[in-house]
Amino acid sequence: MLNIIFTSLPLEQLKNEISNEILDKITPILQGVNKSSPNTEFLTRKEASNLLGVSLPTLLDWTKTGKVTGYRIASRVRYKRSELENSLSQIRTK
Repeated sequence: MLNIIFTSLPLEQLKNEISNEILDKITPILQGVNKSSPNTEFLTRKEASNLLGVSLPTLLDWTKTGKVTGYRIASRVRYKRSELENSLSQIRTK
């Protein structure tokens, strides 16, 4: 059902009201998206295995068991450098 409301607001004020309402709705969504650091460095499987000092099959096993987290980007798997460094320190302490 379509609700039609007629108003006597000037065009510019109507535009501002609409813009403000849209911003109020979009801002929380955009803040959630921007929480990840813009400087996040993603590594390929080969770069990640070199950083960790393990073979590609071992990296795959660690990904499957949850020791490290892989992110599928299109058809590729990438790893966050910061998360790998944290995982590496946890693995070394065990």
